[in-house]
Amino acid sequence: MDSTNNSSQRSWFSAVFSAVYEATDRTLSWALGMVRQHLIFFHIITAVTIFLSAEYILSRGFHIELGPQHGVGIEVLIVIISAAIPFFITASLLWREIWRLVNLTQIASPRATKPILRLIREELHELEDKLNRLKYYGLELETAGVPDWVQTRCWATMNGRYIGTSRHLPSDYMDILREYLNDHALYLQRRYDDKRKERDSIRIVFHEREVLKQDWQKHREKYDEFVNWHKDNHVELKLLPWERAKELSEKAGLPRDETTQATDMGCWEGELILLWRYGPDATEGPVWLQMGYVGEDLYERCQSFLGAVLKAVEEEDKKAERASFPEEFPAEEFPETPRHHGLTQTATRLIEMMYQAVMRKDS
Repeated sequence: MDSTNNSSQRSWFSAVFSAVYEATDRTLSWALGMVRQHLIFFHIITAVTIFLSAEYILSRGFHIELGPQHGVGIEVLIVIISAAIPFFITASLLWREIWRLVNLTQIASPRATKPILRLIREELHELEDKLNRLKYYGLELETAGVPDWVQTRCWATMNGRYIGTSRHLPSDYMDILREYLNDHALYLQRRYDDKRKERDSIRIVFHEREVLKQDWQKHREKYDEFVNWHKDNHVELKLLPWERAKELSEKAGLPRDETTQATDMGCWEGELILLWRYGPDATEGPVWLQMGYVGEDLYERCQSFLGAVLKAVEEEDKKAERASFPEEFPAEEFPETPRHHGLTQTATRLIEMMYQAVMRKDS
């Protein structure tokens, strides 16, 4: 009984600590965002608050008349605290990363502190360069390496609703991006477990219905697997002709691939956009990933594109009076081909000839 109570108390304490920690982290993130967004206003408010507080404490609490020397001291205090608060908030948010950097200085003997610090600086410079290239130019990766890269940087860290677009056929998707779907499923589970957020992801495929029908015919097993994954994970699956998607992409001012307009992306709403840009063949070769953060131009243009795409999908669904992405195709959509028709006619003639021969023999 005691062990059960202790376990329950530990679980309760752990849940409370986790909730307080997350609330603190969110508050600090919000505060840092506000400081960065309204820096001048923040400094003015901080300065006025410190001045009034210092005046009140000194005059009412200690009954000290403020003279010139006190005024100088208060002004110096205002400057120091105003300048220090943004750094303090940042350090509070990044204390784990700062602690890791401190630990890195201890991987060698104390005599090697200087070379270790130089190595750390170079690694940080390289990280800064990678993030800048990712934002402004795009990072080149082989298609096979994309799922692992996205998992560590997006699926494992983002919490916003996911909306993805793709011009890969279902069979191609299962061939080259199966792990991407597996990581998507883990993200959905983590998001539900941690935040109790519903599974509300959307994936829009850019293809013509006729092309999907051919893929269903040739690669039925992979097609069904792709559809079933979305059903099992409660991810909406939609379809829009690629030509229409390219028009909307150009209208939104999105950049171009090597050969065509960029249409493929992953969006974690309220956080970031990951734009996929391909070479001549979208199923092979390198992929350029470009990241746009919330509040920036690329993110806003991609959001405008996604909004237009979802509206166009809704219009297509209403026009066709059916779900845009077909889970399967009815038999009547596959008319008998001339070859099969010819074989049927030949078989019919053979049966007639055999029947006539039997009748003659009997007579």
